[in-house]
Amino acid sequence: MGVVTALTPTIPGRENLLAEAVRSVNAQTVPVHAHLIRCQRPSGEAAPHLCSQFNALLPAVDTEWVAVLADDDLWLPNYVEALEPAFESADVVYSWDVGGMQPRIDCTDWSNAEIFDHLNHSNFIAATAAIRTSALRSIGGWPTNWEGANYRD
Repeated sequence: MGVVTALTPTIPGRENLLAEAVRSVNAQTVPVHAHLIRCQRPSGEAAPHLCSQFNALLPAVDTEWVAVLADDDLWLPNYVEALEPAFESADVVYSWDVGGMQPRIDCTDWSNAEIFDHLNHSNFIAATAAIRTSALRSIGGWPTNWEGANYRD
């Protein structure tokens, strides 16, 4: 049994994109335990809508790890296999997707303090991440403190 549950939020009208995302999850060299999908008509701005969908799926997760995948993104067949070595020493493992999102910076030479400082100002990391379920639940899931498309501290 896999240690990862994939979560994919979607909206009506994106069935073709969703089918491709599902195929990329099903093609994993290390299978996921489950792939939970929630389809909900948009209710305002994208970020709060996605957070509410992720939070609605979270109670159904019964694995140690959650991996998020947008309906318009794809995983390479070795995505889960490549992430697994980091699971013992991290609570969040970030990875770039195969879709349109590209890294805006190369931070391989950055110190931890520089990365932290940059993250405080803007999240430059793609939405494709694996998160330890217990850590995610301990912070209450995805942020819900939004005003339109802007997150409120």
